[in-house]
Amino acid sequence: MAKTSDTTEPEKPSSRLETLTHGNVALIAALRRRGAKDSFGSLKFLAAIRAAEWLELVQTHGTPEGSPLTPAEYAAALAANVEQQFPTASLAAHLADRRRLGQIPALKGVARFLWDHPGFDIVTANLNATTRLADPRSGPASPQLVAGLRTLQRLYELGATWDETAALLDAGYHSAADIAAADSTELTMRLAGRIKPEQRILALHHRAQTLQKAASRRK
Repeated sequence: MAKTSDTTEPEKPSSRLETLTHGNVALIAALRRRGAKDSFGSLKFLAAIRAAEWLELVQTHGTPEGSPLTPAEYAAALAANVEQQFPTASLAAHLADRRRLGQIPALKGVARFLWDHPGFDIVTANLNATTRLADPRSGPASPQLVAGLRTLQRLYELGATWDETAALLDAGYHSAADIAAADSTELTMRLAGRIKPEQRILALHHRAQTLQKAASRRK
């Protein structure tokens, strides 16, 4: 399945909200009201909603009629879908809000870069062509900034959420190669409590190994 990018041709906001919420009329109305204050149109304002806020919205407005999901499961699905649809906007929100990802020293400067470059797309950016990251006001991007962006892009390609990316970086894993090379037991121990459930850690490990095998075959 193709990766989603913030610059993908959008559907009408009303249609995307209906799809996102599975037709939850009350929640759609609440999000419309919120969007009216936050430049409703692109729906990128959804990326700034934290997981706890999604749960609060669901507890207030309910789950879709006939949904088998609990409020917590439905709220988690909403947050995950928004991050998938708007990866760069979600990344910017994680960094700007000082969530776990924003507290990682190696990513210092990324939040400011995203603010200064609203058209940047973490999914499609060619980070080998670093001259494109040059800023007329401040000159070429610093090596630390480029390295941070590359790390984020690599872990996104692995399929990690931004919260999971923060956990991986905190534990010292900066790429699919790092994760693939790790012993599964050690990986699980180092990420225990940071990424849940354990099966998710093993899934990321398997995905990393698959990517590494594919990369080695291309050489």
